[in-house]
Amino acid sequence: MTARPRVGFVGLGNMGAPMAENLLKAGFELALADADPARLAGFAARAARPASLAALGRASELVVTMLPDGKIVRKVLCGTPGSNDGVLAGLAAGSLVIDMSSSAPVGTRELGAELAARYLEILSEKPQ
Repeated sequence: MTARPRVGFVGLGNMGAPMAENLLKAGFELALADADPARLAGFAARAARPASLAALGRASELVVTMLPDGKIVRKVLCGTPGSNDGVLAGLAAGSLVIDMSSSAPVGTRELGAELAARYLEILSEKPQ
């Protein structure tokens, strides 16, 4: 990861949009995704808008999700079964995923185990 990582941010709702704004103000390079094109339009030329979630993954070293629930987080990260349309399809090994969504703890732990199996860093794990 570079000194100032390229950040992918998924979910520009009431909480996500201000967070993305603060990252831009702090000088981070952002790649954004949201289900609502109008929310993306508010960021216009200030941030990249990759054509797919996999492309967002390829453009990022660190990805933040700020989504309504764990099911949506899983779909955004993993994509639909049997496809390569989720963020993880583009993320390199060693990338960091920060889930700030309103998710159930059990589902988040299960997803964390999947991410770890794909050699992505999990914030809650302590180095051994």
